[in-house]
Amino acid sequence: MKHFRVKQRLFALIMSITLIISVSIPCFAANSLGVKYKGGSWSTGTYYISSNATSQMSNWATSSVGYWKSALPQLQFQKSNSGSAASTRLSISYLDRGPTGWYGVTVYFDYNAATWTQISEEGYAPDTDYYAASENINKHYFSSTHNRTAEQHQNVIMHEIGHALGHAHTNTTSSLMYTYIGDETTALRKPTKDDINGAKKIYGW
Repeated sequence: MKHFRVKQRLFALIMSITLIISVSIPCFAANSLGVKYKGGSWSTGTYYISSNATSQMSNWATSSVGYWKSALPQLQFQKSNSGSAASTRLSISYLDRGPTGWYGVTVYFDYNAATWTQISEEGYAPDTDYYAASENINKHYFSSTHNRTAEQHQNVIMHEIGHALGHAHTNTTSSLMYTYIGDETTALRKPTKDDINGAKKIYGW
């Protein structure tokens, strides 16, 4: 499985890049996980923001999804109040995991006969195409004591959505999928041309 997390610089850069990029499939300057959403209608599904998100966090998450939707007209996710409905293809959850060193991780799921099955460990890509993805955002790093900006918060969410779309990390610092975007970028980083073209290549858009 391919491993990816939005990490702090304290974690080994060489290990992270080697593990992610060396096993990824090139698509433009972006990198693909080699797996993707399955089902022809996945892009018209819904997304859910967990109820434990503050109103501000919910607004940031909604904006982050909106930036990807603006970049990819084929992506037509609509917000839903249910995280368990069959239409749910993306969930954004807020968990306080403490000082783990990562800001966000993605978990992948399959769905069959009204049953959800987790098919990857937290922060790892599955070995097969998936039905849905959940972005787990570590609230610890977005508390008032860490002084993270709204832009950094949104960058992490957009980065994790990139993983949901099938993107791996890249060492291109200008990319939304740069491994250390949560640490080194304080300005808002919307999907770049490479991020967009990478998604189009993955899904044949």
